[in-house]
Amino acid sequence: MKKPIAASLILVITFIFILAGKFAIGQSTEQSIVAIKVLDIESFQPISHVNVKLTNTQFGNSTDKNGFCEISILKLPINLTLSHVAFEPKSLDIEEIPPNDTIFVLMKPRTTLLGEINIQATKIPQRYYEDVSIIDFELYDSNLLILEKIRSNPGIFRITLTDLNLEQKSFYSLPLTLKPEKLYKDCLQQCHVISKDSAFQIVNDSSRIVLPFSMELNKFYQNMNGCLFQIENEVYFKEEFNEGYQYNFFYVNAIEKSVHEFKSDFDQKLLNKMNESIRWTRKNPGGTANVSMYFDKYYLFSPFPQVLMKKRDSLVYFNHQHGIIEIYSDIETCDRTIEIEYQKSKKWKREILKDEMTEIFYTFLGTDLFEIDLKSGTVIFKIALGNVHKIVIYNQCAYLLKTKYLSNGKSFRYIEKVRL
Repeated sequence: MKKPIAASLILVITFIFILAGKFAIGQSTEQSIVAIKVLDIESFQPISHVNVKLTNTQFGNSTDKNGFCEISILKLPINLTLSHVAFEPKSLDIEEIPPNDTIFVLMKPRTTLLGEINIQATKIPQRYYEDVSIIDFELYDSNLLILEKIRSNPGIFRITLTDLNLEQKSFYSLPLTLKPEKLYKDCLQQCHVISKDSAFQIVNDSSRIVLPFSMELNKFYQNMNGCLFQIENEVYFKEEFNEGYQYNFFYVNAIEKSVHEFKSDFDQKLLNKMNESIRWTRKNPGGTANVSMYFDKYYLFSPFPQVLMKKRDSLVYFNHQHGIIEIYSDIETCDRTIEIEYQKSKKWKREILKDEMTEIFYTFLGTDLFEIDLKSGTVIFKIALGNVHKIVIYNQCAYLLKTKYLSNGKSFRYIEKVRL
């Protein structure tokens, strides 16, 4: 069996990577806070979701439902740019902080809205703007981190922090030189922006989002490869061999820097069937031989994924090769096994999701989402998803990344929250 001898080094590098980012934030210069309250000039009602940005920087915040927000600054004077899809943009020079600590700003409504869609009648929380297309999103400390592209200016990208009802809290405009492709959440629950050649760690430093640390992409994936999760001082990893027919699971003790094996499964029988079918096809070639071998390898004899997840301090091992779920209270004690059948369905999408709040597990049959009952092993229908690009489940709500197609032939992606 192949030994994961580099696992200790992987863990050390990962921790150094994360701690370095936190250290960089902790060493920042002492800051002052500027408090802003934004009102409608006609009604004097507070305006929420106003983007307040330090001009010519990537730092900013957005107003809450009371029209209020705070901006961290290092020195005065400063210039702020305020923008909102329903109001005319405004520039504000601040040379000193007033005695009452709050600066009131009046904004004038636009005569024509810039494409924001009113979704109040749907009663479904959505992040839904025609001028903003969502590239990716991740759950982050009971909030959502959203990677967005401004459609009217394709070179502008930003990271937006929202609450779980998709109400904007703050945002960070990415440098023009950074072309992000997706977000990545590692096994220690840290989030990163991924570009073509680099990974940038995301840190929410109280009132702002920063990217304090980066790493070359290949090195980043080498460090993070196979890392699953952490329970106390033990970090769990997965290795795949023999084209996905063999799985090894092991853990690293972060204190002792020692490596320990947990489980190993090898579906030799299915691999032999696949190889026999490919050998027969090669001996009896036809016009569709390559297509037949591809079908055998990736569909007819495709290996079952073995999945290891945590449930509080217990381990849940989805042993699809043997048709059971194994529950471990500790690394050496399997308390019970549950027989399962869902993995036999041709509609099964070979993926397991977990609600991090309720610790309920889910899977897909076709485009339908099912809850996995860990008492009986049966699956319970929850919702028909349709065509979605990504789903994250938290506190019995599904956050769906979907596409909206417009009458002019263009499209954009948005997030919809659905109660399960």
